[in-house]
Amino acid sequence: MDSDYEARVKLCNRVIGNLLFSRTNGLKVLKIDRGEIEDSCLMNIVNLNDKISEKESNYNYYYEAFSELERFELKFDNDDEEKWTFNSEYKSQICSQLATYTRSLSHITISIDPFRRSPPPPLVVCRPIFELISSQDKLKFLDIEEFWDEFKYTDEFYFSLQSQAHSITHLTLTNLTEFDLLLSVLVSCVNLQTLEFLMVPEPNMESFDYITNPRKPLSVKKLISYDARSEPQLVTQSLGIIIKMANRNLRALMLFEVTSELIDIIGQNCPNLVDLYLTMSTSSISHLLPFLPSLPLEYLFLWEDHSMPFTLDFVLQIARSIPVTLQNLEITFDMAPEIMYNFLWECPAKFRELVLRVDGCDDEFLEIVTMYAKKRGGYLRTLKLWGLGIKFSVEAVEEAMKVIPRIVNLASYPLW
Repeated sequence: MDSDYEARVKLCNRVIGNLLFSRTNGLKVLKIDRGEIEDSCLMNIVNLNDKISEKESNYNYYYEAFSELERFELKFDNDDEEKWTFNSEYKSQICSQLATYTRSLSHITISIDPFRRSPPPPLVVCRPIFELISSQDKLKFLDIEEFWDEFKYTDEFYFSLQSQAHSITHLTLTNLTEFDLLLSVLVSCVNLQTLEFLMVPEPNMESFDYITNPRKPLSVKKLISYDARSEPQLVTQSLGIIIKMANRNLRALMLFEVTSELIDIIGQNCPNLVDLYLTMSTSSISHLLPFLPSLPLEYLFLWEDHSMPFTLDFVLQIARSIPVTLQNLEITFDMAPEIMYNFLWECPAKFRELVLRVDGCDDEFLEIVTMYAKKRGGYLRTLKLWGLGIKFSVEAVEEAMKVIPRIVNLASYPLW
């Protein structure tokens, strides 16, 4: 790129940034993405108050720009060690300024890929981020990855999280350590509704004490884990502790690669589940079936890994285990039309929405679902379809839509 052109771009960015941040009546959202911050108009944030004239010396641009900020998202680029050092220190200065002038944040996201990072950042980078969390009056949403040195700054992070225990409603956490410290904070989060893990903390010896010596239950209503690591036993242990602590408060679970042991923990501790989203092996489904009928479920997603074919008897076991309260069902079982017929006719529930991720569907398959919809007196309102090798005739779809108002193609190609 031409050096004169680069210089002009930098100048334009700085001028635009100065105008944006010194003339705004108050930002609501600030997102700082990965990239070279020195080439961005965001450079103006750190030195905002230094750009004022003597005539305006009593005017605080920081306060005007950020005092009503509601959402802050910060992403670090750490591919290059030199850029990582520069950008991380620069962005931490922004957090320091926000911690001074902003009390209204309800949503904070701090994203730093821990697997591509250069050496862990020093305290001068970490502490302003922790202070930003602590300084908010009513923080509701926090999404953060552990980017700090676990042996030096973990206590400070948990202290900052503890300061928001009265208001936080949603936590998204990745790769945290010191699981027992997290549990001690979660017990205090009386309004926490959703707890989400991209990577579940590994259990330590102290964390098991929360099971042997129960504290007050966690207030968590929805637990989400996308963790599908090669050591499922560790994930099962950690999630098992949280599920046992939340117990009857849990209303929704969304868990990936669920083991049979975890299924048993869910069945024994979660009698009030309304939404259940599980991916598991076929063998694990057998552990789930005895618990299903007594649950007040309204939504159920079951994904199995196709490790073994489903027999008609097993499909009928699943169908008869579906609770009568269920309204939305999403399944990925490969079933021939005649097996699908038996499945639908044996289910005691009346579905409002049916999502079928089944390969090779044809007119015969759709006609069976249409017959089911007619049997249920038009109660089925939505049918969503996805899979490989699906093809329907226009006539079959038109006939289905007479009783199913909404038929949705989730595939990336036409189904009819």
